[in-house]
Amino acid sequence: MSQTLSIMGTGIFLPPSRSVADLAKEAGTELGDYNDWPNVGLASDDDHPGNMGAAALTAALENAEIMSSDLDFILSCGMSRDYPPSWSMASEWARLTGARESCWTLDITAGCAGTIMGLDMIMSHLAMRGGGYAAIVVAERTSQSIDRGDPGSNKLWGFGDAAGAIIVSLNRNGPSRASFHGVELVSKPHLNGTVLIQYGGTRYPAAPPGENPGKRVLHVPEGLELSTEYRAGYTEAFARMKKRFGVDPDHLLVNQISVNIVQMIGEIAGVKPENIMVTGTEHGHCAGADVIIGLHRHLSQGDIKAPISLAGSTPYIFGAGLIDAP
Repeated sequence: MSQTLSIMGTGIFLPPSRSVADLAKEAGTELGDYNDWPNVGLASDDDHPGNMGAAALTAALENAEIMSSDLDFILSCGMSRDYPPSWSMASEWARLTGARESCWTLDITAGCAGTIMGLDMIMSHLAMRGGGYAAIVVAERTSQSIDRGDPGSNKLWGFGDAAGAIIVSLNRNGPSRASFHGVELVSKPHLNGTVLIQYGGTRYPAAPPGENPGKRVLHVPEGLELSTEYRAGYTEAFARMKKRFGVDPDHLLVNQISVNIVQMIGEIAGVKPENIMVTGTEHGHCAGADVIIGLHRHLSQGDIKAPISLAGSTPYIFGAGLIDAP
């Protein structure tokens, strides 16, 4: 039996939701052919990944019944940041919650697959060090990067703001609500840059006058069908996961990429629609925080009793993982 990671608790920060139709109207356009999530979480001007993530982490620590000073590792798995690197999201959360100086802090950028990749990374790290407590935190504020006045980018209109945190442990005391077994990943590097923030890197350090520096653009090369790529990536990831663990879960926690893709992933996973955790209707797609929001909702109903598939992707990697009863 392989080693597993104990999931001790979760915490979330959910800003108020707004109607996508209202936001589009305020931006001077109409829904048109938009048929995705009807609402998105919208952070206030004072809500940034630093304080959003700290709120989620504080709630998760309370839920797990441990102190921030118990943490051996804080891993940031989101894409949004208060400031560019080398300023660190994980270090900011350590500062705001009072973690000790020996607590490792690390930021990774893995898009919407960040949460499931982070869980796997933490399990490996804690195993090498004989155990410990860790936090996986995702805080996303994408609202300022979505132009809901541009009908050409309406596939991004369902992106929302939120933060979530998971407290895990290996070989340590504390309540275990579920067990994380691992994740299988499939890479499709030719999709890198499909969803792109153009400005801020070395190629285009600054945006031209009048241009939103954080604007996201969707670029699909001619002849490429994203839905086909997603289906192939997830099909392979789920096949590997089910073969590795010898289980075929009938429940699914998945990033809320879009209404159609969530349904497609459910079909690939062989999970009935009523057994897919859907949070996008209320909050939109909040990147890696989606899985944490869904897990938090599951745990609010009691400890995990049966296998649940985890799934997440970004436009270059696809992953399927497994959580089960503690």
